[in-house]
Amino acid sequence: MNIIGVEKYLSGYSNQNTKDNYYSALLSYFMFVYPELREIRGISRIISNRPALERRLDELSLGYFTSNRDYQYDLVNYRDWLIANRAPKTLELQIVVILGYMNENEISFSKSFLRRLVPKGSSNAISEEKVPTGLVCRRNLCAPSLSLHPY
Repeated sequence: MNIIGVEKYLSGYSNQNTKDNYYSALLSYFMFVYPELREIRGISRIISNRPALERRLDELSLGYFTSNRDYQYDLVNYRDWLIANRAPKTLELQIVVILGYMNENEISFSKSFLRRLVPKGSSNAISEEKVPTGLVCRRNLCAPSLSLHPY
C-alpha cells in the first residue's frame, strides 16, 4: 500500500482555490479524528504558524492509514457531526473530498455504504418560503435601482 499524505495529495491539484477547499475539508476531518489538531490550529491562528499545522496534519494523515482504524465508523461519526454543525451542501462536499483522499490511499467502500453515508436529497438547501408583506414589497419597489448609477 502506497500511502500519500495530505500535502502530496493536494500537490496534484493546480488550482489554489481547489487546494484550499480540499485542505479545509481534510483538516476538518482529521481534527474530528485527532482532537490534538484543534489545539495546534488554535495556536496557528494566533501566531500564524500554519506550517506546523500542515506538518502535523501530514504526519497524522499518514499514520491514519497505518493504524487499525475503522474507516467506516470514523466516516459515519464525522457525517453525523457534519449534519449537526454544517450546511447540507457542505456535508456532501466534505465527504466527497475525504472519500477521494481515501481512494487515493487505496481505501474503498461498498456502494451500499456510500449510499447510506450520503443519502439522496441530503444536500438540498434548507429554506423557508415567506410571502412578502405589503411593506416589504413597497420598500423593494421604491429602492433605487443600481443600474441607474453611471459608475
